[in-house]
Amino acid sequence: MADPKAVEYHLSQGHIASWLSYIGRGDLASLVDSMTDLQAVIGLLRDSLAGFSDELTCPHCGFKGRVGDFRLARAPWRFGNYVGRLLVCPRCGGRFRFFYPLRAGLRPFTVPRRAAQGNP
Repeated sequence: MADPKAVEYHLSQGHIASWLSYIGRGDLASLVDSMTDLQAVIGLLRDSLAGFSDELTCPHCGFKGRVGDFRLARAPWRFGNYVGRLLVCPRCGGRFRFFYPLRAGLRPFTVPRRAAQGNP
C-alpha cells in the first residue's frame, strides 16, 4: 500500500499529471491537475485507465482501433457518471464524442459530431 502523504505530495507537485502525460494519457493528466481530493484521484485513475485500451469504432468511416489510437481534440470533461472526450479519427479525420463510464454497470458510447455553422 502506498504512503498517503507521499501520494498527496506527488499530486500537489504535479508529478502524477506529468507521468500520465509521459505515458500518453494527457486526457487524464488534465483531469488530475484540477483535482485535490486523494480518493477522487485514485478512483478516477482506477476507472479510467481500464478503458484506454478498449476497442473503439469511428462512427464516420468504421475505422477500428484502440481508444489510444484516436487523437484527443480537446481536454476531457465530466458528464454525469462519464468522462467525455472529443476524439479525432486517424483515418478520416472525423470528430466524435466518446463517453467512458466512471462507475461499474454503465456502458461506453459514442456520439458523432456534426459541423456547426462557423465550427468546422
